[in-house]
Amino acid sequence: MIAVAILNKNRKILSMQEKRKFKRVEVSVVSSYESYGDDEEVVELAAKAGCMFVFIGFETISLDTLKGMKKGVNIKTGVNNYRRVVDTFHKYGIGVLGAFIIGNDYETPEYYKELANFIIQSNIDMMQLSILTPLPGTNLMRKLLEEDRLVYRNFPQDWDKYRFSYVVHHPHEIDERTIYIGDNYIKKRLYSFPTFSFRLFKSLFYLKNLEKIYAVYKFNQALKTSWQNAQYYDSYPKNFE
Repeated sequence: MIAVAILNKNRKILSMQEKRKFKRVEVSVVSSYESYGDDEEVVELAAKAGCMFVFIGFETISLDTLKGMKKGVNIKTGVNNYRRVVDTFHKYGIGVLGAFIIGNDYETPEYYKELANFIIQSNIDMMQLSILTPLPGTNLMRKLLEEDRLVYRNFPQDWDKYRFSYVVHHPHEIDERTIYIGDNYIKKRLYSFPTFSFRLFKSLFYLKNLEKIYAVYKFNQALKTSWQNAQYYDSYPKNFE
């Protein structure tokens, strides 16, 4: 596995990789929209070099939340252009693993329903959904400590809760029950029949490669199993009343 960090100024890396005559090359690309989401030439070079999938931190479909996260690249790209970013990679047969975070301030059941619809309609092949988790040394951790908003702060004993599947802080105007239900709701929508089968069919249509589709299927199955093993899976409903 060759990991390549791609910047616009370093596209020569991909050109060189494309020219090498390896029998089999798999390239995992770490990138951002700014580096090549809007540059089809670089995306095409990545595909020719052997790139199969790309990880993209979409984070949220709320512009206000993006501003609070200070996600300048996402804001520059624009939530309305997320679908276009996915389409660009699909055009060259590159699958998309999209990452989203829930548990942010002011989220609502309506937002979680909207997010589920967006993920399904955007043709993202694989979805990583995490609960907002402050990590040591980050601005978020410092902010939540200063505001006395951490739920678990008996360290080091409580570090086992900081695994992206626990609500470990008190968000504004939303309770942990709503967040856990939202997580269950979104994942049930994604992994239930017929939506899951429909998503796989769309990935087959866009990626046109059985090896990639098998990888998409297995990764989705692993994500589903991880969800079903989560501590909140059986403790909270999977639909909003």
